[in-house]
Amino acid sequence: MDLNNKSVLITRETGSLGKALTKHIFEKYLGKKAIKEMLAMQDGDVKKTWASISKITKDYNFQNNVSLDEGIKEFISWFKVYHKV
Repeated sequence: MDLNNKSVLITRETGSLGKALTKHIFEKYLGKKAIKEMLAMQDGDVKKTWASISKITKDYNFQNNVSLDEGIKEFISWFKVYHKV
């Protein structure tokens, strides 16, 4: 996989998680302009979720200490090492 000569391809964005912000963060850490290609729902995609961390927060005093920005940065770092790009 050669990401050095390609733009970032974000194939699908779902939910209301600040799509423009997410795209901007990927562009920032990859140093490439994203090309957004909207696709139809794929097998396994979840239309709605009621996921909540309220119980773990209450029962174990859990607090997420990784921002979206830092999480994406770490994911990209892992991805590059794992795929040797």
